Amino acid sequence: MVVAVLCMVVAGYVGGLSLLRLAREGKAVSGPAAPERNKLVYRGMIIMLLAVTFVLVHPFLTGMPLLLRAITALKVLCLLAAATLTYAGLVGPEWLVERLS
Repeated sequence: MVVAVLCMVVAGYVGGLSLLRLAREGKAVSGPAAPERNKLVYRGMIIMLLAVTFVLVHPFLTGMPLLLRAITALKVLCLLAAATLTYAGLVGPEWLVERLS
């Protein structure tokens, strides 16, 4: 289990940091609303990296059920927020980008 968690964390950090770097450089999205979209992608990847950190912490909390539930809830909320922001930044409709910016 530890190896699987470590592999997930490494893959999450590599993917997240790669897209984070592209968004910071302004290369994640092009077009007329690119600055706003790159900001959304950047924010989404920051939250995604937080969720990946929660995945790393998760196995160490097996003896503490209440804390495990709290971390799981935070992880799910972070994943939902990150997915929404990243989607809006990369391929979301223009009205959603304007509303979130």
